[in-house]
Amino acid sequence: MSWNDAAQLESQLKHALDAFDWQGAAAICNQIIARVKQSSEQIPEKTARLLLARLRRKRRFTLMRQLAEAIIESGVTTAQVRRQYAQGLIEEGYLDDAERVLNEIVEDRTTTAGELMEARGLIGRVYKQRYINNANASSEEKAANLRRALELYYEAYRVNPQKNLWHGINVVALTARARRHLSIAALSIASLPDELALAREILTTIEEIESQSTGELNAYDEATRMEAYIALGQYHDADTSALRYVDSVDADAFEIKSTIRQLEEVWQLDYDKPPGNH
Repeated sequence: MSWNDAAQLESQLKHALDAFDWQGAAAICNQIIARVKQSSEQIPEKTARLLLARLRRKRRFTLMRQLAEAIIESGVTTAQVRRQYAQGLIEEGYLDDAERVLNEIVEDRTTTAGELMEARGLIGRVYKQRYINNANASSEEKAANLRRALELYYEAYRVNPQKNLWHGINVVALTARARRHLSIAALSIASLPDELALAREILTTIEEIESQSTGELNAYDEATRMEAYIALGQYHDADTSALRYVDSVDADAFEIKSTIRQLEEVWQLDYDKPPGNH
């Protein structure tokens, strides 16, 4: 069974997702999964990546995980496909399974530098979620999860500070949170990076990126700038970046919800006081 209609399948899923036709999207995915399992010919890797990316943007994580599992079992095991699978696992709360998949990507010598940094960042996300989710954990366990998340994000950021900005802003956010909860985090002040200096460094990088671009700043860089302003207490500037971010053409359900989660869970903003009330 060939995949000559791969482009049509990509288009059909995109239109269903853009129309919020979740039932239609599920039907298309189930048909694709059945074909992946039955076909003697592997689904094109580019098609696999596009389908998974489109499901992620609309936060259809169960479908994303199910489709990724079928694709990987069929023999399409490129780092990006496996990383997208791990992303779906994280979003559904399967943190241990996600960490296993991501570690395999990191240990694979064929993994490209870009995918390696993405995988390391997502392992940091696993530990960040363990720190946030386990409210009843011991102080030692909380400290270990927070410390590991900081290490992973900071190492990835320092490999390429001009590109790995999302790793860097997570260092800023987690360090700020650690300073608010040192009694339960059991981390020494000396072991933490200077989050204010790092926030300023990130803002400088974003300004350089913006000055060299002929178009709009991409959505994630705008969200990163917003978080840097929050760290520095520049709430008016954070509001401005937030407005630009939500109006960005490349900010969809996945991006917006990820940012809301970061603001609520890590920055611990609420609706009663600045900057959350804005």
